[in-house]
Amino acid sequence: MKKDFARTNILVSIQCLTYNHKKYIRQCLDGFVMQKTTFCFEAIVHDDASTDGTAEIVREYAEKYPDIIKPIYEEENQYSKHIPGLITNIVNKRCQGKYIAICEGDDYWIDPLKLQKQVDALESDDSLGVVYTKAKKVDNKTGKVIEILGEKYKTFDDLIIKNRIPTLTVCYRKELYDLYTNTVVKNLQGVSLGDYPMWLFFALRSKIVFIDKICAVYRVLEESASHSTSSDKMIRYHTTVYKICLFYVNNFPNSLKNKEKVLFSIEDRFEWCKYRVLQAEAFPKRIILSNDTLKKMSLRHKLIYSINKYALKLGYLL
Repeated sequence: MKKDFARTNILVSIQCLTYNHKKYIRQCLDGFVMQKTTFCFEAIVHDDASTDGTAEIVREYAEKYPDIIKPIYEEENQYSKHIPGLITNIVNKRCQGKYIAICEGDDYWIDPLKLQKQVDALESDDSLGVVYTKAKKVDNKTGKVIEILGEKYKTFDDLIIKNRIPTLTVCYRKELYDLYTNTVVKNLQGVSLGDYPMWLFFALRSKIVFIDKICAVYRVLEESASHSTSSDKMIRYHTTVYKICLFYVNNFPNSLKNKEKVLFSIEDRFEWCKYRVLQAEAFPKRIILSNDTLKKMSLRHKLIYSINKYALKLGYLL
């Protein structure tokens, strides 16, 4: 990116939230500054009062790349205040771009043309609201690739049944987000939203394009919003996803091709995820599910549940 672009010409704002990411933040910021574009972009890096030296590294990059890295340094941790949307609002107020990209401080991009490809697509079609790609999901301890995230979805039903959009790969229109905050957010008060409901809303209001290329790496840490060693946290996470899906099913039924199938799928996923969390915590003891719960589960999950009865006796958990 040329460094003589005026700040008013910023086309993309990258949102980067970081807290105690000293081990990872350099790789994350390198993924930003290596982007090769024909337009100006910025990275709003929000450090939430880190205590491990993360802020010092952010400051180093901000001094070296002042036209790209735009830091926000908190003196008091904002996340601990448990105010829904607080940090998001702080960051959004600083964003100048027409488009928004997201990458948290412990993840990183590996394709220097990621933003250029996405913006080219968005600029070519006003009805297009989001462009996303594939990402590697990597175990932070072993460095091994667990799976490849990101896949094309065919219908709105598909996206409710399974979130196929990796957050760290997206680039979307800011005007869509503004519309989302004035509609969905107001109706989901008290629910820790994350990004999934945004993709669902964007899918209702615009076209979404999938680029079949791995452009980023998602680290699986011991503790994160969607992964934790605490069963309580994981149950809350799956409950939130369940509530979000129900909200869209109940409020946008005309957008669904098969409401009954979608409802069954999200009930099945919710009950199965709860079982997996509780069974892992109780291991080697066996969790017994009620008949009412089993009725909400798919044949595949019922079969695995039944096999687990014998596997647990041998000291295994499927």
